[in-house]
Formats: sequence, C-alpha cells, structure tokens
Amino acid sequence: MKKYLAKQQGRSMLEMLAVLAIMGVLTVGGIAAYTFAVSKHRANQIYNQVDLRAVASFGNPLVRQTQIGQTYPLPGFDEVVENITYQHKKTSGNGYDIIASHVPERVCRRLQDMTFPVPKSVTLNEADLSSTCGADNTFVFSYDGLSVGKPSSGVDPIDCNCEGCQSCESGTCQDNDNLCGPKEVCRSKVCQCASGYTECLGSCYTTCQEGFIRDPVTCDCVCEPQECPENATWNTATCSCECDEGYDMCNSACYPKCKGSGITGERDPDTCACICFEGTNADTCACPEGYIYVAGQCQRFYCTGENGACYINDIRCGTNCTNIDNIQTVSCDVGICRPSACPAELGEDSFTFTNYKRLGGEWYWGCKLSIPNWDCYWRGRYAFCFGTDSLYPCAQTETLNGSKIIGTCTPSICTGVGANFTEPTLMSSCSFASGVYCYPIFNIDTITRWICYSSSGVQCSASCQDPPSCNGACDEVLCATGFTYNQEKGMCCDSQGVCCEGYSTAATCYRDDTICGSLCKPTGTDCDSGSCYDPGCPAGTTFSYSPIINRWGCINGDMVCWFYSQASSVQCHYKNQKCGTSCTYDGICQNPALEECAPIDEETGKKYCLYEAPLTDTCVCKGSETNGHCCAPGHTFSNGGCTLINCPDGQIVDESGFCKTACTNNSEVLNCVCPGTTHTNQFNAKICCDADHSWDETAETCV
Repeated sequence: MKKYLAKQQGRSMLEMLAVLAIMGVLTVGGIAAYTFAVSKHRANQIYNQVDLRAVASFGNPLVRQTQIGQTYPLPGFDEVVENITYQHKKTSGNGYDIIASHVPERVCRRLQDMTFPVPKSVTLNEADLSSTCGADNTFVFSYDGLSVGKPSSGVDPIDCNCEGCQSCESGTCQDNDNLCGPKEVCRSKVCQCASGYTECLGSCYTTCQEGFIRDPVTCDCVCEPQECPENATWNTATCSCECDEGYDMCNSACYPKCKGSGITGERDPDTCACICFEGTNADTCACPEGYIYVAGQCQRFYCTGENGACYINDIRCGTNCTNIDNIQTVSCDVGICRPSACPAELGEDSFTFTNYKRLGGEWYWGCKLSIPNWDCYWRGRYAFCFGTDSLYPCAQTETLNGSKIIGTCTPSICTGVGANFTEPTLMSSCSFASGVYCYPIFNIDTITRWICYSSSGVQCSASCQDPPSCNGACDEVLCATGFTYNQEKGMCCDSQGVCCEGYSTAATCYRDDTICGSLCKPTGTDCDSGSCYDPGCPAGTTFSYSPIINRWGCINGDMVCWFYSQASSVQCHYKNQKCGTSCTYDGICQNPALEECAPIDEETGKKYCLYEAPLTDTCVCKGSETNGHCCAPGHTFSNGGCTLINCPDGQIVDESGFCKTACTNNSEVLNCVCPGTTHTNQFNAKICCDADHSWDETAETCV
C-alpha cells in the first residue's frame, strides 16, 4: 500500500522572514509616531502652564512684594504638575521668570520646535534655546510684565496691540480680569473694584455694612453719631443707640427694666408696659417691703441690726451683713443672701435654698454649681459639696467648673486605698492606720493628686500619688515650725509647753498638760474655742487654766473669759455660771446674764442692774425702778416681769411688752403690731385687718 503525504500549503521560510521584517518596520514607525505625539502634547502642556502662570503673575501683589532675585508662590498653582517642577522668580521691578525643570529629552526637543511670542526670551539649561537637550532639562521663560495677555495656545503668535487691562484673544482685544488686582475686574480697558468692594485712595476695600460709611482719610468703616432717645447713648462700636443701665429698649425707646435683681415683671412687646407678678408693686414690679424675689416668688427677708445676721423666710443666709437699709443690695461677710451675689458665670437663677443641715456652718442658701455627679453650692469664696445622704459638706471647691474639688463624699474612695472614711464636717478625708490622713483632689470625677497630713496635723505632701507614704514624705511625723515631736506624749510641742495632737480637720492643743484650745491650727493658734497663748489679758487678770470651762483664758478670781468663735466674741463665766456674751477679757459684757458682767456706771462706779432683776445696793438701774426691780424705760414690774406702763400715740404693746407702731388696715405685719386680726396671703405674708374690717379669702384683702 502506498503512503500518501499531504501537499504542503503556506509560505517558505524566506518569505516568512520578509513578512516579519516588514511588520517590524511598521511597528517601530508606529511607536515612534506615538512617542512624538505624546512628547508634543507634553510640550504643549508645559507651555500652557507657563503661559497661565505668567498671566497670573502680572500685576499680582505677591510679585510686587517680592524682592528682586527671590521666588514667590502663586495661589491655585501646584509646584509639581505631571512630574515637571515650576518656579516663579522676580528679576526686576516688572520682570519675572517662569522656570520649568526636569523636562525629559524627547519633550525638550518638542519645546525647541515651538514658537514663543510672549516671553521676551527663553533659555535652555542656561544656554541658547537651540542648545542640545540632555536627559534632565530646565527651561527659563523670561517676561517683562508688559506683554502678558490671556493664555495663548503656546504656538500662535499674538497679532493685535491691546491697551489697559485688555489682552489679545483670537485677534481681538478683550477685557482681561487677570490683568487687574485680586479685588478688581477689567471694564472697558480700566481696572475697577469688583462687586462687594469699594474704592478708597486707589485701593479696594470690602463694602461697609449697613449704617456705616467709609472714612475718606483712613479708609475705615465708621458711623456718624445719631440722636438717641431719652435714657440712651450712642455706641460708636455698634453704630447704634443703647439704653443706659437699668433700662431696656422697646420700640426704639428706653424703659425701666421689668426683670432683674429683685424685679419680677415681663415686658409686653406691643405696649412696652411691664406685666408685674401678682402682689408686687404695679410700677416697679418689686416685691413688697421686707420681701425679696427668690426662686420665682417673693420671700420674707430681714436682718437683726447693722452687721448682724440676715434671714430669708426665717432661715439664716448670712452674718456680719451690711447695707440692710436697702434689702436688694445687702452683702454679708459670711454667707450669701442675694441672687445678685452669685457669680456671673452661674447666674442669679442658681441662687437656692439647700436641704442640707449646714452649708459650711449655720447657713442654708447658696448658688448651685453645674458639676456632673456633684451637688455643690457656692457661698462667697468657695462652694461646699454634699453626698447623697450627708447632712454636712464632705468636699469643697474654689473653682466654678469643678477643676479642683478637695475632699470626697464617697467612702469607697478611701477603702480603695486602704484607709477609713472620716465622717464629714466641712471636708471628708481618708484616714490611714499610720495616723496620716489625706484629701483627694478631683478634676470633676478624676483624682489628680492627694494632699496629705502627718498625724500631727502638719502637711507633708501637696502632690501625693501614693498615699499614705507619698514617696516617703509622710513616713515620719512632721511638726509645725517651732515645734518638735515628743515621743512620750505623742504630740508636737514647743518651748512654752504647748503641745498639739492632729486630727482630720483640726488639732486639740494642750498647755502644761491641760487643754488650752480645740479645733486649733497645728501651731496652737486660731482655736475655735479657747487660747493657747495669752490673748492680751488686761491688768488684774492672769492667763491660766480654768476647770470651769476646761480651757485657758483670762482669770480674775471667780471670773474667767475666753474666745469662742461660734459667738464671734469673748464669753465669760462667773462661779460656774454663764455670765454674758459679747464681752471683753476684763469681764464686761454687752449682753450680761449676771450682774457681775454688766457694764459699769461711770458716775457711781457701780454695775448696771439687770432688767427684771431685784434692785441691790451694788447696781444702778438705767431704766425704771418699780416694785423693787429694774425694768427698761417705760416699763413696770408686775406678775413676775416687766410690762409697759403706756405707749406714745400711734404705738401699742407687742406680745413681749414693748411699744411698737400700730399696723394700718391691709398693711403687712412686719415691724408693727396689729390692733385687730392677722391673715396670711399668697406670699405667706401676715396682713393686718383692724377692728373695723374682716378678711376676704377670695380677694385676699381686708374689707
């Protein structure tokens, strides 16, 4: 059988090589053409960037402010575009260069082929434009600042001569905003201020707001004074009339305020009249005499004399208060009695009554602070903070925002560091077994540090981070200056025999092993009760210990006098009896309880007799002597006490037997005596109805 082979079809090897050669030539040509087109496009991009930057530089304040030889930035233009780096350099008063760096060799050759009609010169690598391109090339386009128009195509020559701020575009001159300043536009060959700007002394400024005009000398926006209504003055800063203090603006007129400290009204926006709180003065919207506006209502207010204690609704708000003749402006050394006395940051609405037993003493009113997770009330110089169930304050702060709160209201804070929680008086501390006690310092809820005291009551660390040791600062007992630690007594003692033992709040101090003062400083000074050092005992008295008061004081026989801070004065005892208050150390009291402490009559040298006390040969009655007793002027002694004989016209006897002004019908019973019956109105005020009138519950008035 014959084997048949298929007849071969196709090209010979030589033919195939020829075809491949032809294809190679075509491919190389195509690549070359493509590369040329890309390079040409890149060259056009570069010159377009240069042209745009040249136009933006013309008349630009940045160029004018740049020193010759220095580069300047152009807002809105990037430093590097398509791997080409651009710089702008000032060369003369009006001249500048646009520099294009890192131009590839192929793109460089295409740039050499282009026509540059606008720049006055173009250099390549610091040489003539016709020099050889390298692998990395730099072109410098130099401008004189006078022939720059709108961006050109980069190849077409400018074929028109334009004036002012016009540039040649497609053979015609057109307004070009780019040739004006940043706040200007080109209009009919002339640069003028753009919309929103006005011209002044050759420059453009933002247009003045309504009511203001441009000063032609300073170019500032100013306002011309206008005539203001009564009780108003012209404010040049706001260019408007503003009401004087105590007045509000309403319908372009000023009226007395309706609302403020002690004022309770609201203003009608249509009539501008004050709408007063019911029961207040119809003209001033103020509370009735003897009342202040607190927490949305009029509440009773009174003081117990000049520099005395003041009360709101019979609850004490302050002591050592002044200006009591004007109850709206009264101020107190201790405590706070007015919403207007609250710090401005808290506002008058923060003034409130607290439900706690004491607010740093026997004061119950304060300004509520807004500190997260704390219940704090400001009272003059600092705030007292309370826990959920505490009657006494357990922390204090001198900052309104709670950035520094001293003490703690939470027992777990102490147990967490191995200490016991002390019961609060003014501040609660953490007491350690070593005798050291520490107060945490909070920034709101974060403990930042501790203030620690040794067992003697002397501060051993103000920035402790590891109580009770405080990096060793509190490991030893510290004593105040002038005191040394007595190991046997376990106290700090000085050379005069005064020794003090510290506690979490204050020290109890001893002199010659007897108590001289309590709640003292570690130096034995500023004691709450008693004195450890001679307070200035007068001649005839001695500074020594008295078992009657269990303190040291000034002693003269059976009379002993000592300082007691809660009474803010000296008190005296005579033969184990309280002799009087508001005394001096020589045993003379303004409020005597015994004849021995009464003031002395200069004429006779005898003591004043006590009122309602029997007359003796040793005293002088400065009132009226009746039935063997001394009574106040105008009183007589009967039925075991002094009562009034008679009262002047217009006065009647009060329940205590003193003459007081008779209340008139429908008047408030405050410092007067009602001759009829009293009734309580909606403000809890007692209103007097005389014998000829009766109380109407509906009208709440005497009819």
